[in-house]
Amino acid sequence: MNDVAIKKEQVADSPLAIIDRALDKGVAVEQLGQLLDLQERWTKERRREAYHRDMCAAQSEMPTVIKSADNPHTRSKFARLEDLIQAIKPVYTKNGFSITFGTEPCNIPEHIRIVAKIMHRDGHFESEAIDIPLDGAGARGGKSSMNATQATGSTYTYGQRYLTRMIFNLAIADEDNDGNWRPVHIGADQIQQINL
Repeated sequence: MNDVAIKKEQVADSPLAIIDRALDKGVAVEQLGQLLDLQERWTKERRREAYHRDMCAAQSEMPTVIKSADNPHTRSKFARLEDLIQAIKPVYTKNGFSITFGTEPCNIPEHIRIVAKIMHRDGHFESEAIDIPLDGAGARGGKSSMNATQATGSTYTYGQRYLTRMIFNLAIADEDNDGNWRPVHIGADQIQQINL
């Protein structure tokens, strides 16, 4: 059976098609309500399946994001939110996803709950949340030069960045090697530890 025949068979066996046939046969109102409930559950399941199928496809296409920004306080590099979005937005939108961020009440003092709503073109969506400490203490617990508004904005950015990484299972690398794997060399001491 080819793909077109399978799709026609699936449409013919869909709850909506069954409801249509039931109406032609004069089905009772109570039964019609049950059929409509069946149609709703069937539609939700199809949408959920499409979401998960397309999420797998999107994750398989995600590039490795390079840490390109310098953090002078910690003397380290990091991937900025805009770097993540620039690298992955073409992939997730091509696969039918969009993301919005918001907040919800958080019971942990001096924390903000950042919520991501991941929506799929077929109508299914899922939400993820993370509780982030309000920024402003400065790196390594030192004094910060941020005012309260800047600390809140920084916390939102941290939350969005970490949620985006979690949702799409993103790999973050220290440097760009153009997709070429580089071997890691270990010393004699490390070999001895492995052999223990």
